[in-house]
Amino acid sequence: MGVRDLPDGLPEDWPQAAFSRKIASAPHRWHVQIVGSGPDLVLLHGAGASTHSWRHLMPRLAADHRVIALDLPGHGFTRMGARGRSSLPAMAADILALLGALKATPKVLIGHSAGGALALEMSRQMAQPPAGIVVLNGALENFKGPAGFLFPIMAKALALNPFTGMFLASGGTSLTGVRRLIKSTGTDLPDADLAFYQRLIADRRHVDGTLAMMAQWSLNDLARALPEIDLPTLF
Repeated sequence: MGVRDLPDGLPEDWPQAAFSRKIASAPHRWHVQIVGSGPDLVLLHGAGASTHSWRHLMPRLAADHRVIALDLPGHGFTRMGARGRSSLPAMAADILALLGALKATPKVLIGHSAGGALALEMSRQMAQPPAGIVVLNGALENFKGPAGFLFPIMAKALALNPFTGMFLASGGTSLTGVRRLIKSTGTDLPDADLAFYQRLIADRRHVDGTLAMMAQWSLNDLARALPEIDLPTLF
């Protein structure tokens, strides 16, 4: 394919950077990593993460598949071209457009956390659904009780404030702060893994993209449609 067009700001030491490329597919400029050959597997990370989530799994899957991992809109090194397209249906549609540009025909969609919801929503929109879906620690329910009412409102307020991303990014540069943040989600990671989140959280654009996703995310329609998804799915 000649010289690769790399995403802006991608560090040379980013996990799997040798397989990274920048793909323009409206409305975003995507960071995509592609490795291996065979049936297509698509990897979808969760909110606030990036392709680095798959760094240990990608080489194993690439032994007999073409593995496609991407940064969600506004996350990592994917540059968001439309802030209003961070809802679940819009994000799924934009990822499918990207896969079309790559001439990819996913055999399996693999999603972690919110990526699991994306995989299920994408299967609803696909003219040719995948053979199966794998959902890892899927985030398929809204918050319960008062949090379910307050959190979306708080996320919308934060996302609309132009200084929020700058404030949160500047406060997230210490490893201790990142460890506290990640631990609050119920996850305990070693320092080597936390260092990748530390670099992401220090990027205002990544924080803005994560907040935009949280502000626009709703699982209500997907929850109602789950009984209609007739595909082998591993949770």
